[in-house]
Amino acid sequence: MPMNEHCSNGREPMNPPSALHLITALERDGKPFWRVQLKRQCKTHQKRFYHHLHGGEAQALVSAQQWRDQILAEHPPYSKLDHARKHRINNSSGRTGVYLQAMKRVRNGRLVTHPIWQARTPEGISPMRTRNFSVRKYGNELAFRLAVAAREGFEQELALPTTLK
Repeated sequence: MPMNEHCSNGREPMNPPSALHLITALERDGKPFWRVQLKRQCKTHQKRFYHHLHGGEAQALVSAQQWRDQILAEHPPYSKLDHARKHRINNSSGRTGVYLQAMKRVRNGRLVTHPIWQARTPEGISPMRTRNFSVRKYGNELAFRLAVAAREGFEQELALPTTLK
């Protein structure tokens, strides 16, 4: 599985990892080794397990798997909800998924622009939905609080099971 280079996404599949999950067979200067590489919370964890230093290919693989499992246990992946709530550096509202937008509409033949606070569904919820709250109707503070509440409602959908048994 290719490693995701975007540091905000530390998620891995929920099914059990295969024997070679996050492990790659490589060679350098004629010396074969297993490389374990993963990224968690913007930090790369990487280690090489040279066959000749671990008593052969099989033992080097066992050592690589043990190290991988230890790192995965120490640095678990983000849950979908944690990922949805992660604060991004380009966020100016202070709340993930809540944006101040300029809504444009044509009224009486004129283009009218008015500000709204908008809440969007987190990544992973399909189809993507939005809820808009007019600053003119609610005032800036209440419109923002309503958008935050709407976003929290969207986030709770991530915690619900996707299929019923």
